[in-house]
Amino acid sequence: MEQMLLEELRRTREGNDRLSTVVSSIEKTLAVMGSEHAHTVGELGKIQARMDVAEGDIEKLRSWRDRQEGARGLAGWLINSPVIGWIVAAAAAGWAILQGKGHP
Repeated sequence: MEQMLLEELRRTREGNDRLSTVVSSIEKTLAVMGSEHAHTVGELGKIQARMDVAEGDIEKLRSWRDRQEGARGLAGWLINSPVIGWIVAAAAAGWAILQGKGHP
């Protein structure tokens, strides 16, 4: 009986030794993965910062484009407006009359 207990104790120690070796290997692997992950997190932060700057630039470009489209829309409306044409014609006629080149 004592022999059986000693044999069981020996097997338990061997199992514990193998388990200790496996745990040690896992710890080393996790340490390596942790250091690689830290590098990845740092890179991710840099990428996010660049994305934030790019988004700001895109918003500025959109705002500029909207202002340009608005100015073109106003210029097109002024050029195509018959009322503006009449006002310009009246101003030109008034100018000619004031300069003495037109017939009152």
